[in-house]
Amino acid sequence: MSIDPEAFIGRTLVSVSSAWHEFEGQRGAVPVHIWLSVDGLGTLQLHTLNGLVISTDSPYEPYEMVEHGRVLVEPSGPAVLLERVGERIEAVSRLTQSPPGMTVGLLLAFRAGSVGLADLGDELIVAAWPAEEWRRWNVSVRRQV
Repeated sequence: MSIDPEAFIGRTLVSVSSAWHEFEGQRGAVPVHIWLSVDGLGTLQLHTLNGLVISTDSPYEPYEMVEHGRVLVEPSGPAVLLERVGERIEAVSRLTQSPPGMTVGLLLAFRAGSVGLADLGDELIVAAWPAEEWRRWNVSVRRQV
């Protein structure tokens, strides 16, 4: 991760945008990229690359992939994140997956609930914490940062 996860603590989630792959009118089940606008940090892009990568990049323009569909970018995102817009991030923890025993993402704790964001099998997974999905993927909280 290129952004120190501790930088999220005490800051407010201002907005969420997402990029989605669409092929033959069907949207992919998970976002390609997510952008979180966090007060004091600006716009942060979350994407997959052998673990969750967080960088300071703004949303890009939608684009066509010829015979492979297109990528749409919109000011929206997974409901579990949209529900937290306007809330303060109380704590941040790292998420690990076993096997392979590596850090795969972050757990953002808000007063009203926690949201996990992780790179699992090169897919950007966003889900409430705790949830059955995380147990199925053998993901656990490593430690608070």
